[in-house]
Amino acid sequence: MNEILLHVSVIAAVGLCVALIFWLVRRRQAARLREVQALADRRGWRLEPFREPLAWGLRLHGPGWTLEASSRSHGLEHAPGSVDVAMCTRWRASIGGSRLLIGARRPGVDPAALGGGLGAGVLELLVGPEVAGLRAVEAGSAALRQRFLLWAESTADLEELLAPELQAALLAWSGPSPLIRRDREGLEIELAGAHLSDASALDALASLGEALAAAAEKANRPAPR
Repeated sequence: MNEILLHVSVIAAVGLCVALIFWLVRRRQAARLREVQALADRRGWRLEPFREPLAWGLRLHGPGWTLEASSRSHGLEHAPGSVDVAMCTRWRASIGGSRLLIGARRPGVDPAALGGGLGAGVLELLVGPEVAGLRAVEAGSAALRQRFLLWAESTADLEELLAPELQAALLAWSGPSPLIRRDREGLEIELAGAHLSDASALDALASLGEALAAAAEKANRPAPR
């Protein structure tokens, strides 16, 4: 009888610990969401939390841009008790232009050696098939080139985009490694593997996105006659 009571006590204690952990996690999530809502109110943005059967996160809608931080489950177990979940945070704006990519430099990767042939295949592994048709470009400051690799259809277009304000914003970035894309449809900053939830981190990404959008709009303006 005492042994049965001991087992019951252990099960109850474990259940209580699990319930407490879930309560603390939910409490922290609610606090973070309130902080993000306060940020949105201050900035004049619109917050849209979402929860779907296999995806959850939030969207922030600002003037001309959208930021989505999400986790998405494929619903597949790779091992008992483990579920495949992909996390990503993306900032987007519909300011199109010639195709380009700006990605964080990786140690040992020389952009000059990745311009074609086998190098193009290596670039596809690093960035994805979207790099096809682009070439490595030396643009911006030496400090920028130390931290980022640049690919573009047009060197001149990339140089116009890399205004001093945008370079300063990129150099000041301290979050997860960003991949910046531009094509005819618009601009995007992707933080693969990161689901940002802190108000300060979301604010920093939105600020980087707004610096990128301002530089793109300036570069797209017709030259004065």
